[in-house]
Amino acid sequence: LAIDGVLYFTSPSGSFAVDAATCEERWRVTHSVPKGEGVISANRGFAYLDGKLYRGTMEGHVLALSAEDGRTVWDARIPDAGPGVTIPMAPIAADGKVFVGNAGGDRANVRGHVYAYDAQTGKLLWRFEVIPDTPEIRATWKMPQGNPLSGGGVWVSLSYDEETGVVYAPTGNAAPDFDAELREGDNLYVNSIIAIDGETGKRITHNQVVK
Repeated sequence: LAIDGVLYFTSPSGSFAVDAATCEERWRVTHSVPKGEGVISANRGFAYLDGKLYRGTMEGHVLALSAEDGRTVWDARIPDAGPGVTIPMAPIAADGKVFVGNAGGDRANVRGHVYAYDAQTGKLLWRFEVIPDTPEIRATWKMPQGNPLSGGGVWVSLSYDEETGVVYAPTGNAAPDFDAELREGDNLYVNSIIAIDGETGKRITHNQVVK
């Protein structure tokens, strides 16, 4: 992000502010990164609203940092944080909310979610599950016994319509991604664009791109 002559950017283990004219580093904040096989080493940046920067971490936290000095304003751990759950996407911030999703859906028993947090306080406002464990959705997954519904990670940024208050969430592949015989069916709502009410977190509609 480029704001008032300052460049703000992220890595999996750091947040940075650099003077756009001189390249002088203004501040740097480090973040812990889990170690182990399958950890996604990517972070796609900040959101910005009212003097605060918002980002996800590789350990399933959403952070609000002061754009002025990088201090942590709030730190919220997503309810589904755990092994294999990461937040590489850049959040979006609008209308007093921060919208963010988790990845990690390539791993068995990890499902994608979208969350809305209060931009000022870090309070969780709602949680949307990409693969809800309901009879309607479970019927679209033909899983052999012992294989959990998995996938639908949110790897890239969302879109937000300020006029309608609708969040558009792109969801990733079903898991296991290379063995379709273990997940026959339509596998809702993976590989989809999902329209979510930004106030309530309820699904409005979806369009599945790939089955």
